Amino acid sequence: MREIEFRAWYKPSKEMFKVGQITLEKGTWNYEPDNREYIGVCVPYQPSFILMQYTGLKDKNGKKIFEGDIVKINDEVIAKVIWDNDYLGYFLYANEENSIGTFENGEQPLYDYWGSIEVIGNIYDNPELLKEEL
Repeated sequence: MREIEFRAWYKPSKEMFKVGQITLEKGTWNYEPDNREYIGVCVPYQPSFILMQYTGLKDKNGKKIFEGDIVKINDEVIAKVIWDNDYLGYFLYANEENSIGTFENGEQPLYDYWGSIEVIGNIYDNPELLKEEL
């Protein structure tokens, strides 16, 4: 069975949190502020949280890959991990400045490259890693 995991970017404090539990029927999240893991205290859901799901894949160093991550492919191409609603899957998106010939229309399926990519940041903590807004 695929591991389901989320993290959340909290816009007001500009911090990333590991989500421990989401209770949808009550719209609350449990969290423990000391270790940034949501366990124990309920906070009403607010649009200030941006949820990102774990893709189920790890990079070449064993680090979990989440949507919103910025990755380096074969030590040359910088791309971000996105969810594509049209194809119902995770893709790597590289703008023209960062792309190589194999990236048609800027996107390629994540699973095509997952053995050769390295997570180097995410779009919220490290936007400077992207040469231009993606």
